[in-house]
Amino acid sequence: MDKISQIVLGIIRFLFIGNPHRTALGVIVGLVIHTLISVFNPALERIASSYIDVSALTEWNCMLLGLVFVYSPTIISFIGSPKKELLNEDVEKVFRMIRLAADEANLSKKQKRTLYLKLCEKAVEQVTFKAATHEELRKLTALDKEEEETE
Repeated sequence: MDKISQIVLGIIRFLFIGNPHRTALGVIVGLVIHTLISVFNPALERIASSYIDVSALTEWNCMLLGLVFVYSPTIISFIGSPKKELLNEDVEKVFRMIRLAADEANLSKKQKRTLYLKLCEKAVEQVTFKAATHEELRKLTALDKEEEETE
């Protein structure tokens, strides 16, 4: 798969699998923007006619604008650190909560690891994998349980 296809596939996966509610909200915001532009078109034509052709904005342009608006915090954080992996916001919040709890409660490395593993297990339950990936996950879980028993 070439690089462009990988990028497009990653964006589609992020929009429709990672954050479907936010994506739907972005589309709705875009359609509301288009409706407002259509209703106030005469006034906007007089005000902005020298800057932008308001009548040229289609529903698709407005939906894209709505998605950019709704995803702007994610876009800004990605621009700030492009190597950061984009996770579901709920998962990121839980990771931050675990870090804070670990700092405040002076949790041991084993306790922190257990919390992170439980979070990862919950996240994995929500994702569909190929059979080979499920087998690898079972092996890792078995190794982790063996490690706990030996400690």
